[in-house]
Amino acid sequence: MQNRDAKEWFTLDDLVKAIPNLGLVIDLCNTQKYYKPKDLESRGIIHKKVVCIGGAVPPKSVTDKFCSIIDDFLKENDSDKLVGVHCTHGLNRTGYLVCRYLMTRLNMTPDDAIKAFEEARGHQIERPEFIEYLKKFEDPEFVDNDIRSNKFVPNRGGRAGRSPAPRRQPRSPYR
Repeated sequence: MQNRDAKEWFTLDDLVKAIPNLGLVIDLCNTQKYYKPKDLESRGIIHKKVVCIGGAVPPKSVTDKFCSIIDDFLKENDSDKLVGVHCTHGLNRTGYLVCRYLMTRLNMTPDDAIKAFEEARGHQIERPEFIEYLKKFEDPEFVDNDIRSNKFVPNRGGRAGRSPAPRRQPRSPYR
């Protein structure tokens, strides 16, 4: 937020004014730096953190946790309360998990779920591997067995003409 004039900041008060019936926020960021959950909770909004590494398709365990949080919220709250979901940019992790919810709970096809998300969000899911993974669910033989690696470390450039320097793999929060 340092790069923007304070008049341009979108605050939690702005959020509550824009969406007065927001009842739950699911935070998918792999950081705590954007806001304090207690600041949402003091406004009567439930906050749930689901740590989700950026750049990698979320594993089944994260998808299951995400869907359960929404299921529990919908069972316990008024039907007019809304669920907000965000990651850093609100496209890839958010889009993937919202689509998985639509597919598993509302029986949407991957294409219909992707279209519904992108129309509601106003932006497309940008990472092709997220779309490709969603479309795997069209195959009735496909099983999401949660064995894929979640230790994705993007290559941020290497040394010219040589392999990139080895990087230490981060500990996965999914274990």
